[in-house]
Amino acid sequence: MKNYVFMFFIVLLFSCNKNNELATEINSDSKYIEKLKNLGFDLSEGFYQDKNGYTVEYDIFLSKEDIDYFTDQKDLKQFRGIELNKLASINPTKLDVKKISQYRTTEMVNYISVGGLRSISIYLDPSLNNVIGNQLNVAIQRYNDLELALIFERTQNPANANIKILSVYDNSDDAYLMKAGFPKNGSPFNQILVNTYFYNSYTTRNDVPSTLAHEIGHCIGLRHTDYMNRVFSCGVKPGKNPNEGSGSSGAVHITGTPNTAENNSYMLACISGSDRPFTSNDIIALKTLYNRERPYIREDRQEEELFYDSYSGSFDRRVTSTFSLFKDKAMTQPYTKPYEILLMVGYTYYETYNKTRYNPVSRKESFILQPGTNSVSITKEWMEDREFGDLVFGRETVYYSLVDFYGYQRP
Repeated sequence: MKNYVFMFFIVLLFSCNKNNELATEINSDSKYIEKLKNLGFDLSEGFYQDKNGYTVEYDIFLSKEDIDYFTDQKDLKQFRGIELNKLASINPTKLDVKKISQYRTTEMVNYISVGGLRSISIYLDPSLNNVIGNQLNVAIQRYNDLELALIFERTQNPANANIKILSVYDNSDDAYLMKAGFPKNGSPFNQILVNTYFYNSYTTRNDVPSTLAHEIGHCIGLRHTDYMNRVFSCGVKPGKNPNEGSGSSGAVHITGTPNTAENNSYMLACISGSDRPFTSNDIIALKTLYNRERPYIREDRQEEELFYDSYSGSFDRRVTSTFSLFKDKAMTQPYTKPYEILLMVGYTYYETYNKTRYNPVSRKESFILQPGTNSVSITKEWMEDREFGDLVFGRETVYYSLVDFYGYQRP
């Protein structure tokens, strides 16, 4: 059997709005509305049709292509028996103002194993340079000062940009300040829209650096600090559900950040009009997700045959792969942290139904090393049902085998 492993990180689409938008009811393709509901988004407010898709809950933009993508990802997770909500530290249907902390999406940005670093190039539309150019430099510097695995830099060539900052003009009731999105397929979301109704050459705003940093945060996988209860930063809206829900992007609590309200986090849903540099917990969240250190990783595998029918050739098998992190190449010093470490692992398998072997299917899953531990074990079971040697139903290569693992070193 051949084994393939990849590492991936997630995407969704996001935005940030002024505090008092009104919900807009629209008549649109019922198929996509139903898909949005199934993905876990609340359509009771802040839902309207955008130019190239839909905006839900005020600050999440999804094209129809994105909705189809995340619907597929959600179905795959259910197929694998993994529920996004089980990864969250709270039940997103319960509102508790005390449970406000730093959260990430399920997919994140891959940072290449060579050097353990990845450069993220940002292009600014020249029409915005006089408005926010200097403040963009401030936002970028705040990230780079943390010495993360992601290095942010500006580029003058839009063709080379990972993230393009573009201008729009919107003075409607549903107008947003800036709008961005979540990572997909291991890359940051590729666009931030700046509404020049709010940001222009004749208006002075103090919140530009933190709002740009906020949108960049979404592009690399950070959720709103108060996603489950926007009342904390946006105020009460009678009759409206302040819980954004985890949605298809997930809302996974970042270990090491508190389950208490934090007034000044730069990832709060609504701005206060003032500049908000990173808080200590914001820094913990960023360093947890994009740690520049590069531990060595080792894989150990154990195979067990649970059942075998020598007559037909059918069998059931269990494979356990254990991934362990070490500080040194000799693998003698365990690598641990006082917070969780996120491992993203991919694999490929073939499926056979009624003697028909289908094209290979690639999957990805995230696993958590708990604080103070340096290893995690992954167990898979599968069967191959045969008739006199011919495969009727079954899977091949369904267990994990580490081929490359972005951000980590092989011995």
